[in-house]
Amino acid sequence: MSIRTTRSKKFDIDRIAKNCALDQSAIENAPISIEELKRIFDDFVSSDSAFTEAKTNILTVLNNKLQGKFHSIRVRTKDPDHLIGKIIRNVNEKPEKYKQITVENYNKIITDLIGVRIIILNKHDWKTIHEELLEIFFNDPARYADRTDIEAKFDEYALSDEEKESPQVLLQK
Repeated sequence: MSIRTTRSKKFDIDRIAKNCALDQSAIENAPISIEELKRIFDDFVSSDSAFTEAKTNILTVLNNKLQGKFHSIRVRTKDPDHLIGKIIRNVNEKPEKYKQITVENYNKIITDLIGVRIIILNKHDWKTIHEELLEIFFNDPARYADRTDIEAKFDEYALSDEEKESPQVLLQK
């Protein structure tokens, strides 16, 4: 596992705006001060070792629980610039959820500070793996970004047996 460190990163609103494709008006109109954004950024960066430990623990639990059922597991920590970009966008676009965000509560409001991606070996195993993940992690449907029918969405892309036997690149038209 490679660990990316963010400890040396310093708050720079111009760099953040560029990296996150934010226009100046979004920053200026955000109902959160640059000082509070800097405090959040600095707190997040200073928590790097705690996030590294959490990622290691997550990988250990997932490797033990899902042994032999996956191709790969990747765990990442949100980039500090993208955290601030997300806050700026969301205080403008979703003020009801983000208007009270501070250094004391950002880690409870932003739910993707650590992300996990699991690539499974067999698409038919997804349901079993999903159920095992629900045993490990707290699941709060109210926090879902989109309430689509996961099974229907997944089955939409199911391959026939013939397609499985002859791999090919499918291009979207």
